[in-house]
Amino acid sequence: MMQNGNVICHDAYPICQGCFSPPLNSLQAVECSSCCVSFQMETLSVLFVIFLRPSHGFTSYRSSYTYNAEPRLRLCTAGSVSKSSFGYNMYASNGPLRWHRISTCCGGAKQSPVPLSTRGAACGQPYTLTYSQSQAASVSSVTYNNGQTATMTFPKRRLSLSDVPRRQGCTFLLGEIHYHAGITGDTGSEHWLEHTGYGAEVHLVHYNRKYSGIVEATSKPDGLAVIAILIQKARTSPNSELRRYVRLVSRLKANDAKLRTTIRPLLLLPHSKEFFIYEGSLTSPPCSESVLWVVMRQPLQLSSRGLQMLRNLPRKGGRVLATYTNVRPEQELNNRLVETNFPCSDNLDAFNTPNI
Repeated sequence: MMQNGNVICHDAYPICQGCFSPPLNSLQAVECSSCCVSFQMETLSVLFVIFLRPSHGFTSYRSSYTYNAEPRLRLCTAGSVSKSSFGYNMYASNGPLRWHRISTCCGGAKQSPVPLSTRGAACGQPYTLTYSQSQAASVSSVTYNNGQTATMTFPKRRLSLSDVPRRQGCTFLLGEIHYHAGITGDTGSEHWLEHTGYGAEVHLVHYNRKYSGIVEATSKPDGLAVIAILIQKARTSPNSELRRYVRLVSRLKANDAKLRTTIRPLLLLPHSKEFFIYEGSLTSPPCSESVLWVVMRQPLQLSSRGLQMLRNLPRKGGRVLATYTNVRPEQELNNRLVETNFPCSDNLDAFNTPNI
């Protein structure tokens, strides 16, 4: 969807599509076509620069693959990148600093994760999250080790999310759950809140119902909504569903291992429904900028033993996840709007209680 004056362009070009297609009068239709053609020409010019500019060795992806015009979404297909084609070793040829060579979207201006803070944010927005099912709904799932993380997938159309901020009129379906973890209690979360890092981060990945699944939705501007739940190191693990998920991860003894089970995924949400939101990308290749991020403010607690189970997920070559972690370094916010559904005056320390 593109904006040209007061006209919202939807149908003249694929990236202009949104959740609604209001009727346009003749003048608006001309303006709509004009703005979408302009987008097409700008995209071709950027591709010309990327593919035909001379190479003089390795250069930081920020200087090579971003440009000074108003940032446009970079949308790449999920099927264009395999899990084995990238890694997290910072010094490797396929590490995070060189992901732009694997997928050009990884060099975009709207990448994730980013550090989040109430400073400069638009706070106190009237946003909520509404699932059509009860919080105790149990769903069958398949959990497997894909070589980078443990991914839990669900049958289609079992859990639906509506009233999603910035996506009015759209319904999203829960497609998968996966996690990221580090080697210490404050280096495992991809998102940091108010300069605070956490031991791990769980992602509930939802795709727009009008698409066939996550694969198709990845390449659409309104395709994905991801709820991020921060995991804090603590003495105990009070959330029973989180303990269940961690036990499943610990049973994946080899790469490509699979387990079938049931889980109540909505019980993974913290008691407080306060969150940050911003527009961003997938945090691994293809890094498509198709994600609305909803980062829960209150972390879940997990014991040191539980965190170690997440870190010990086997990888190829006899290594475990903690060898290089699976956490992408933070990206530049680049003037994107961050919003919260809570007042900025609230103290984050009220949620950082690792000893309960």
